[in-house]
Amino acid sequence: MTAAALARGELSFKHAQVIAFAVKDLPTWIGPEQRVKAEEYLITWSKRRNPDDVRLLGRALLQYLAPEEWERRLGKELGDAERAAERKRSLRYLANGIPGSETVVIKLPVVEMETLRKMIEALIASDTRPDPDERPLDQKRDSRMRASRSSGWAWPSSC
Repeated sequence: MTAAALARGELSFKHAQVIAFAVKDLPTWIGPEQRVKAEEYLITWSKRRNPDDVRLLGRALLQYLAPEEWERRLGKELGDAERAAERKRSLRYLANGIPGSETVVIKLPVVEMETLRKMIEALIASDTRPDPDERPLDQKRDSRMRASRSSGWAWPSSC
């Protein structure tokens, strides 16, 4: 049927490929009658939808006709994606040119990164230390010198 519709110019070559794959992708226990109905359904929608939409309809047909098989395939697909994300996990420390400081680059699966983000934000929110003195070093030294003079401290005479 798909080949005939393609020959009549009712659908594009890409549509025909998508339909052929969707019908072929159905489990072997789906009977010929259901396969014909599925193919007719996809051909009808191909006249109004782009190939990507028809591909999604093909997956929806699998979900409708064989829900257990669809769930098994979806589980495998998600498991494969999770394992691929695990393989891409990394942690790198980079010098950033600031004394006493480094930059960290972390690659984690989304769920784990969200957990880490929440932990870091909780640590930051619970930090009650006063703000650090961010003045340049020479200004800090000057302040210390003034404080020591006002407290009566003087350089020893032997210096």
